[in-house]
Amino acid sequence: MVAVLIAILALLPPAHRLNLHSHEAVHQGAHIAAFAVASFFVFRGTRAPQTHLWLAGLLLLLAAGTEAGEHLLFHSAMEYNDVISDTAGLFFGAFAAITTRRLRV
Repeated sequence: MVAVLIAILALLPPAHRLNLHSHEAVHQGAHIAAFAVASFFVFRGTRAPQTHLWLAGLLLLLAAGTEAGEHLLFHSAMEYNDVISDTAGLFFGAFAAITTRRLRV
Protein backbone atom coordinates (compact mmCIF):
# COMPACT_ATOMS: atom_id res chain seq x y z
CA MET A 1 0.00 0.00 0.00
CA VAL A 2 2.80 2.41 0.90
CA ALA A 3 4.59 1.49 -2.34
CA VAL A 4 1.49 2.38 -4.35
CA LEU A 5 1.25 5.76 -2.62
CA ILE A 6 4.94 6.42 -3.31
CA ALA A 7 4.47 5.64 -6.99
CA ILE A 8 1.36 7.84 -7.23
CA LEU A 9 3.11 10.80 -5.61
CA ALA A 10 6.14 10.37 -7.85
CA LEU A 11 4.07 10.33 -11.02
CA LEU A 12 1.89 13.36 -10.32
CA PRO A 13 2.08 16.08 -12.97
CA PRO A 14 5.00 18.48 -12.42
CA ALA A 15 2.83 21.42 -11.30
CA HIS A 16 1.29 19.36 -8.49
CA ARG A 17 4.63 17.86 -7.51
CA LEU A 18 6.14 21.33 -7.24
CA ASN A 19 3.39 22.30 -4.79
CA LEU A 20 4.28 19.27 -2.66
CA HIS A 21 8.04 19.64 -3.08
CA SER A 22 9.51 20.89 0.14
CA HIS A 23 12.87 22.14 1.30
CA GLU A 24 15.73 19.72 0.79
CA ALA A 25 16.01 18.47 4.39
CA VAL A 26 12.26 17.86 4.64
CA HIS A 27 12.18 16.38 1.15
CA GLN A 28 14.93 13.86 1.94
CA GLY A 29 13.32 13.11 5.30
CA ALA A 30 10.06 12.29 3.54
CA HIS A 31 11.88 9.85 1.25
CA ILE A 32 13.55 8.18 4.23
CA ALA A 33 10.28 7.99 6.16
CA ALA A 34 8.26 6.58 3.25
CA PHE A 35 10.72 3.80 2.52
CA ALA A 36 11.31 3.11 6.22
CA VAL A 37 7.59 2.50 6.69
CA ALA A 38 7.38 0.34 3.56
CA SER A 39 10.38 -1.78 4.49
CA PHE A 40 9.29 -2.05 8.14
CA PHE A 41 6.06 -3.75 7.06
CA VAL A 42 7.83 -5.87 4.46
CA PHE A 43 10.41 -7.15 6.93
CA ARG A 44 7.93 -7.44 9.79
CA GLY A 45 5.49 -9.43 7.67
CA THR A 46 7.92 -12.14 6.58
CA ARG A 47 10.53 -14.26 8.30
CA ALA A 48 12.39 -15.96 5.45
CA PRO A 49 15.73 -14.29 4.61
CA GLN A 50 15.29 -15.05 0.89
CA THR A 51 11.94 -13.29 0.93
CA HIS A 52 13.53 -10.30 2.68
CA LEU A 53 16.15 -10.05 -0.05
CA TRP A 54 13.61 -10.27 -2.86
CA LEU A 55 11.29 -7.70 -1.31
CA ALA A 56 14.15 -5.34 -0.46
CA GLY A 57 15.26 -5.64 -4.08
CA LEU A 58 11.75 -4.77 -5.23
CA LEU A 59 11.69 -1.71 -2.97
CA LEU A 60 15.06 -0.60 -4.36
CA LEU A 61 13.69 -1.14 -7.86
CA LEU A 62 10.70 1.01 -6.91
CA ALA A 63 13.06 3.74 -5.66
CA ALA A 64 15.14 3.75 -8.84
CA GLY A 65 12.09 3.21 -11.05
CA THR A 66 10.17 6.20 -9.72
CA GLU A 67 13.18 8.46 -10.26
CA ALA A 68 13.70 7.07 -13.76
CA GLY A 69 9.98 7.49 -14.46
CA GLU A 70 10.07 11.12 -13.37
CA HIS A 71 13.12 11.66 -15.56
CA LEU A 72 11.57 10.03 -18.62
CA LEU A 73 8.04 11.40 -18.25
CA PHE A 74 8.79 14.92 -17.08
CA HIS A 75 12.34 15.39 -18.42
CA SER A 76 13.55 16.35 -14.96
CA ALA A 77 17.07 15.72 -13.74
CA MET A 78 17.73 12.37 -12.11
CA GLU A 79 17.76 12.93 -8.35
CA TYR A 80 20.25 10.33 -7.19
CA ASN A 81 20.08 11.73 -3.66
CA ASP A 82 16.45 10.62 -3.54
CA VAL A 83 17.45 7.03 -4.35
CA ILE A 84 20.15 7.19 -1.67
CA SER A 85 17.57 8.50 0.84
CA ASP A 86 15.14 5.77 -0.18
CA THR A 87 17.85 3.16 0.37
CA ALA A 88 18.65 4.60 3.80
CA GLY A 89 14.97 4.44 4.69
CA LEU A 90 14.86 0.82 3.58
CA PHE A 91 17.73 -0.05 5.92
CA PHE A 92 16.21 1.90 8.84
CA GLY A 93 12.86 0.18 8.40
CA ALA A 94 14.45 -3.26 8.07
CA PHE A 95 16.56 -2.70 11.18
CA ALA A 96 13.52 -1.53 13.16
CA ALA A 97 11.44 -4.52 12.04
CA ILE A 98 14.11 -7.08 12.79
CA THR A 99 15.00 -5.50 16.14
CA THR A 100 11.40 -5.20 17.36
CA ARG A 101 10.62 -8.75 16.25
CA ARG A 102 13.54 -10.04 18.33
CA LEU A 103 12.34 -7.97 21.30
CA ARG A 104 8.80 -9.29 20.73
CA VAL A 105 7.35 -5.78 20.63
